[in-house]
Amino acid sequence: NADSESATTNANGVASINVTAEQNGTSTIDASSNLRTGSATLTIEGQATESASVTFNDQSVQNGTEEVTVASANYTLADGSEGDYVVVMHVVNDDGSISSPVGASSDQTGSASDITVDLNDTSAAFEDGDALDTLTENTTLRAMLHETSSDSAFGPSLGLATDDADITVTPESPLEGAPG
Repeated sequence: NADSESATTNANGVASINVTAEQNGTSTIDASSNLRTGSATLTIEGQATESASVTFNDQSVQNGTEEVTVASANYTLADGSEGDYVVVMHVVNDDGSISSPVGASSDQTGSASDITVDLNDTSAAFEDGDALDTLTENTTLRAMLHETSSDSAFGPSLGLATDDADITVTPESPLEGAPG
């Protein structure tokens, strides 16, 4: 399973072997010279980690819009399988802090694109009217990946898998306010 191997021998006949491996596994290294022959087994065991990412681009929406679109998201478990997640939306306050969740996507698995996030979600996750309802003014929103949960709308956050986007709200109609 070695991706590359190189060997050198110095003037005293001492061999040096370099092995580069991109994945876990076992490699057998055979070496021989005119004096000796040998074999060694090299086992590569790395610390596998999960990975999560989200891309949320700036966008313009019409006044009263109840949804925004996240460009893409991905969650891969440490074993390489696709993880289940929800994209949760927060308002970014002027001081950089974030609000309680104001919207969420449906459950996603692995890699997804063009993910719709409902800002008018009426689920139990948005108690006390935390949902944003509609976009009526320019704002910055933060998309954050959360694990799915069978007990609530979503589980804990997936670490640093976040991205901010400036949402520009435009009039409902290009003719709004035009002389009639």
